[in-house]
Amino acid sequence: MFELRSDRLRVAMEGAGEEYRRSRFDWSGIARQVILDGRHSFCAPEAYAPGSGSGGEGLMSEFGRHRQLGYASAPAGGEFARPGIGILAKEDDRPFNCFRDYATRPFRVRLERDSARALYISEAEPCGGYAFREEKEVSVRDNALAFRVRFINVGERAIETEEYAHNFLCIDGRPIGEGYGLSVDYAMGFSPTPPVALSADRTALRFTGPNAPPGFYLQTAAPAGAASHRWTLAHRPSGVRVSEEDDFEPLYFAIWGVRHVISPEVLISLEIPPGESRTWTRTYRFDSGVGE
Repeated sequence: MFELRSDRLRVAMEGAGEEYRRSRFDWSGIARQVILDGRHSFCAPEAYAPGSGSGGEGLMSEFGRHRQLGYASAPAGGEFARPGIGILAKEDDRPFNCFRDYATRPFRVRLERDSARALYISEAEPCGGYAFREEKEVSVRDNALAFRVRFINVGERAIETEEYAHNFLCIDGRPIGEGYGLSVDYAMGFSPTPPVALSADRTALRFTGPNAPPGFYLQTAAPAGAASHRWTLAHRPSGVRVSEEDDFEPLYFAIWGVRHVISPEVLISLEIPPGESRTWTRTYRFDSGVGE
């Protein structure tokens, strides 16, 4: 573990494979905790009981929410490449399940870092015609934390998959419920559900009870053709908040949560021909001040 620091932020980072070694989340660029001004924390573990969940904690990313590279064409007992992780064993013909732990031969990752920046460089060995290089740069400045990813297709087959950040958030350890609000700058298209109420203009969620239910998942389409996306999660009584701004057209926006953690998730669709690359950036800003 190591820290990235700015004049306002302390970010606890993990070296690739240092603690998290399961087959769901990208091993590179895991931010376990973010501390603002020495007093406000923003991250939490996914699990609500020992042994539950898939090992998530803090700010993590995952490739392949819907499309796995080479899984369908690999025979039972064969192998497939999972970006951010390694070469995984396909044990049987059951559909891919991100909650299963597949036997993994991890990619080699080189880490270059200083006090305010870390660069993870992952080289994937060829598998089923797929090969790629991931360069993930994590940097801090003032109250901003940025994740810049360059994904390069060096294989024979086109890359067709998705990537998103699974943000395990909880502001200052407060349970998810009354006092929290999550907003975007467009009208969200899902119907109200028991744990939340939509604002009149449908741009914000407000929790209706003291605690969120045991688990919920919401999904909405972002505006078609949008070149960027931004959400803000705030604890209104304290004014402490975090936002994420993305410089790409979102595939869709999802919100997952349980009583102790909430995760806004923005998906990017990746279609990368051989010899080409795609670069995208997520920038988080952490603030404290007057509540909404």
